[in-house]
Amino acid sequence: MNLAEEAEEEGEEQAVVVTTVVAMVVAIAAMLLAVGVMLAALAVGVVVVVLAATAATHRTTAILAGFL
Repeated sequence: MNLAEEAEEEGEEQAVVVTTVVAMVVAIAAMLLAVGVMLAALAVGVVVVVLAATAATHRTTAILAGFL
């Protein structure tokens, strides 16, 4: 092989490595975004459950107060 062919092959290998690294970084960013969305959904679910439990407690207290 002459030097031009070697340089061309090395450039192609570097391009593959750069493309692979970029793809991995994008995949990791997408996974982190998905985890953030899931955590936000979990937080919303917790708030809804707490509010529902609070409302149920107040309703139960009102019912018991009505009987007593």
